[in-house]
Amino acid sequence: NILFFAQPVRVDRRRFRISRLLREVEWMALQSLRQKAMTVHQSVEPGLEEVWGDEMLLSRAVLNVVLNAIQVSPSGGHIEIVCQRVSPQSSGSTLEGEKPNVRILIRDFGCGIPGEEVTKMFDPFFSKRKGGTGLGLSIVKDIMSAHHGLIDVQSEHGKGTTICLVLPQ
Repeated sequence: NILFFAQPVRVDRRRFRISRLLREVEWMALQSLRQKAMTVHQSVEPGLEEVWGDEMLLSRAVLNVVLNAIQVSPSGGHIEIVCQRVSPQSSGSTLEGEKPNVRILIRDFGCGIPGEEVTKMFDPFFSKRKGGTGLGLSIVKDIMSAHHGLIDVQSEHGKGTTICLVLPQ
């Protein structure tokens, strides 16, 4: 993470299958999921097959969010990942263009994030986890910025957190 963080993000945009990216992220998180006896529930909107972006970078971003979700979730629980098209107007997006955006929601059912920490969670080196570097979500922010995308966080104490990544198409 430190090496990645130290370099500028270079985006190689191409069309790729979002379902493949989600399967690969789940596979890369498999050890962490098994350690906590957790599952991932994925859904991709019917007809949403290809997404425009850098597959490797977006995979890293989604993986970082998923790993954080696993860490804050209770053992035996699950994480939801939902991928769907949204119009720029309905998503509250300030992204330019008329084409629908793609939204990737990653929802955990952990303890939630206090409001004052939500504003800091994407800052470099901010971590509440013992041994955490505080770079994972900062890298997510950099990757989304390089894609001209948005990040939204909804969190409720005791009920969990949803991180929404919005990509222009």
